Amino acid sequence: MKELNKKILGIALAVFFLAMLTIPVMAAPATKIGVTVTAATTPVPNPGFPHMVSDNTILHSKGTSTGTVTLNIPGKDPIVGDWAGEFGANVNLKKEPTEAVIRGKLVWTFTGEGTTGTFEGIVQRLIIGGSYFEDNVVLQGTGDFKGQTLKLSYEGTPPVIQEGYLIIPK
Repeated sequence: MKELNKKILGIALAVFFLAMLTIPVMAAPATKIGVTVTAATTPVPNPGFPHMVSDNTILHSKGTSTGTVTLNIPGKDPIVGDWAGEFGANVNLKKEPTEAVIRGKLVWTFTGEGTTGTFEGIVQRLIIGGSYFEDNVVLQGTGDFKGQTLKLSYEGTPPVIQEGYLIIPK
């Protein structure tokens, strides 16, 4: 009976140690750097857009946008690149004030010394009354920015200067 108990205890300990080896090791915390972003873009609706839907209460649009983007990282020169995006927008004309919801995909391309790569991801913008903006942006880096994430937001009236973090894993 004692030998059976020792075998059971031995198996239980072996399973426990095996389980401990399979638990991932916690990575060091990422570095978060406060950044700002400005952009000058031109939206271009796709052919046939915008058009009315929902009994003429929603103005619907799809299109692309191009322009320039400037990423400002403290202690470094501004990084200027190209902005390319696709968007879909709905404007609720029945609400007072009107509300526009814009969702899209973004690609910011940079081609400088040590800054060659892209940030790619999604944007959501709410425009209330044509002049109040709420932005949320999440972009993942490639090239020299591989593994990095930009998380940006903005609330207020133009000019829009998005603020947030460049998250760099250790």
